[in-house]
Amino acid sequence: MQVSGVESGAFPLKAVLLFAGAVIITIIAFMHSLGTGGEYSEVFYLLAISLVAVWVVNSSPQPPQGFVSSINDALLKLGIRNLSVSSETAFGIYVYTLLLLVSGLFYTAPRHSRDLGFLTFGMLFSMPFFRSLIYPPSQEIFGLTAFVLSLSLATSLVFSPNPIIAALQTFLLSLLTLVAIAAQPWAIALPFAFILTFPRKKRNAAYLTLVVLGLFLLGRVGFLLEFSPLLPPLRTVFLQALLPLLLLGYILIFKVKQIRMVLRNTKGPTPFLILLLLAYGVGIFLNPELVPYEVLILTVLSVRMVYHLRNIESRRVRERVLRT
Repeated sequence: MQVSGVESGAFPLKAVLLFAGAVIITIIAFMHSLGTGGEYSEVFYLLAISLVAVWVVNSSPQPPQGFVSSINDALLKLGIRNLSVSSETAFGIYVYTLLLLVSGLFYTAPRHSRDLGFLTFGMLFSMPFFRSLIYPPSQEIFGLTAFVLSLSLATSLVFSPNPIIAALQTFLLSLLTLVAIAAQPWAIALPFAFILTFPRKKRNAAYLTLVVLGLFLLGRVGFLLEFSPLLPPLRTVFLQALLPLLLLGYILIFKVKQIRMVLRNTKGPTPFLILLLLAYGVGIFLNPELVPYEVLILTVLSVRMVYHLRNIESRRVRERVLRT
């Protein structure tokens, strides 16, 4: 049997066991984390992982030679010349990156309602154009995954008061942002949107400084990449992204008062996503390759708006009960 053009027998048993163990441990760790972030969040997460696994296994086999070449080229640009990635290793990297992508989508949902991440996952993976960016394996998955993880950290991570842990969190966010920028330079909007919408000036300054230094180093080694995904016509993308568009449109038209209340009383994640949505919306006219990122932000924002409206309605119900 072949999966993605890689023969199952080509994997050494020890390597298969180690990789399977790493995947299982990662899934268990995410399930444990999500278990405290909303009702049945870990169940929805496991369901999402299972759906993606079934989808990939049942897809037509595709040779990952282009994907292998992109990884080896990246290693060369980093100055690693004595290491060459095989097809088997590349497929393992792809699977683990895909796992991180799906996991990151759940963390783009509000911290106390991670179960809504399944809604984000469902809307995105229901779009054929989005799935085509992920499978067959291509280098675009690195940019999307880094972008999703950057969003998840920026929108839901509670920075620790411990200076060492906070420094590590800031470094991780900076590293993911750099990978996203290397894949798609327009992701430079991430740090600027972050510092404009989040408090904590010292952390923001450190984040921006690390990103700027990282960009300088990436430029020196020539690691800034330009991926060119094959995208369908904008009309097709529009039709496929109709669900989050209609959801957000309904909220903006019929829930204006609630939205004003949310924006007036909310700092950080929601304004951050709105600013990114506007920035990438403008960017689409300059670079159509930003369409997947715009759709991603749109979907995450629409789900977050649902969360805010649900909280407002729940608060009103509690107030009515207390009055009676």
